[in-house]
Amino acid sequence: MKKTFLPALLFVSMCFALIACSNGEYSANPGGNGNGSVNPLKPLTASEFNWAGVGKFSVKINGSLVSSDSAYWMLDTSGANRVFAWMKDGKYFHLYLKDTYTGNLYNMGFKQYLTACHYQAKTDTSATVFDAYQSVLGNSGGIYINRNDSAVMEARFYCQTINARNEVVNLSEGYFKIDKF
Repeated sequence: MKKTFLPALLFVSMCFALIACSNGEYSANPGGNGNGSVNPLKPLTASEFNWAGVGKFSVKINGSLVSSDSAYWMLDTSGANRVFAWMKDGKYFHLYLKDTYTGNLYNMGFKQYLTACHYQAKTDTSATVFDAYQSVLGNSGGIYINRNDSAVMEARFYCQTINARNEVVNLSEGYFKIDKF
């Protein structure tokens, strides 16, 4: 029995491996929003952050482009750059960017707390219930700082954000260019 069990086990495991193979394409869940995320095993390089933005702050949320009605920059007491953006439909963004310098690429994926994106969206018709999504829970994310001087902060970013119920919102082609005060 031992002689037939081990080859059978090997055959079954090889079949599962072949079925799971996706020719290198990232497909965590073909029907979910996470499928639109950048493969965490092959993040974007600095030269791939080449998309154009709209206004002060814009981003694609699960493939749909939105731009902010208002966006602001702030330097907090720890020296972190904070970017805030609000949309009329109740969407809100907050980027926390500590120790980020021009011409550098930073990870905004899983458990990266020095560079993080927080996204909130209204979940009902009242303005009281929001659903919060965090890049520090997602598998992929990156931000490239185009400019960070005394007058302007400009960057391009993407990230996979996840809420407490493990629901994914994919943020792609993110862009902001905000005057500092």
